[in-house]
Amino acid sequence: MTVNHHMVATGLAHPTFYRSLFTSLRAELATVARQARESGLGNGSPACFPAFLAGVQDRYSILSTGEWRAGLQHVVEITDGQTLKMTRPAEDLIFDEA
Repeated sequence: MTVNHHMVATGLAHPTFYRSLFTSLRAELATVARQARESGLGNGSPACFPAFLAGVQDRYSILSTGEWRAGLQHVVEITDGQTLKMTRPAEDLIFDEA
């Protein structure tokens, strides 16, 4: 058990999957992320998150569609200034290390 595993399992963080991550580790983190989400864990929202999303240009692939994107604003919704919702499950995203 790692700090990353604990944070994902308790809903304090979403996992970020890179291509170099072992498939078995990705599967484990995807499972605990799904369990945390289904349990309703992790509903907090930092005040500066909208500005962060606007500036992040990490490239990633959406596994279910094969689509490549840059910028997290494509997969995160912010409503009423406080509620964050990923429009895709974290386990559906693979980030490029480049």
